[in-house]
Amino acid sequence: MVGQGALNGDRLPPIAQIDADAVARLDHAAFGADRRALLRILLARAAATAVVRDAHGRARAFGIATRQRDQLVVGPLIATDTADAAALFQSLTADVPDPVRIDVPVRQGEFLASLAGLGLRAAGDAPIMLHGAHEMPGRRNGIYAIAVRAFG
Repeated sequence: MVGQGALNGDRLPPIAQIDADAVARLDHAAFGADRRALLRILLARAAATAVVRDAHGRARAFGIATRQRDQLVVGPLIATDTADAAALFQSLTADVPDPVRIDVPVRQGEFLASLAGLGLRAAGDAPIMLHGAHEMPGRRNGIYAIAVRAFG
């Protein structure tokens, strides 16, 4: 989905060094693979990061946004529910004057509807097709946005 910036919302705390292991675990659980190297690269290039913490102060959801050309790209965005995903998105895009892009899996219908309510619109469709496997690895219902289609 694509939208124009200036999406308002409260800022969540950025991902801190103490969150690194939790972020890697959340990402691994969602994608079914160790993507620490990719996360390090995305975090080094991040225009914004955000984390939702549980009652004990541990990261339970996170998001990363990077600049690509003239737009802010949000993803990955890993959360346990739509409310956390929406809070992450709004925090990452608060006060952004540039166009915003987010690649959301189609199974996240409630999240897609909330993004449409913020003024984002669908700008394409790329179904995932498999051969020799019945499903993608990981707990994919926690994936609210991928980094980019090439990396997931």
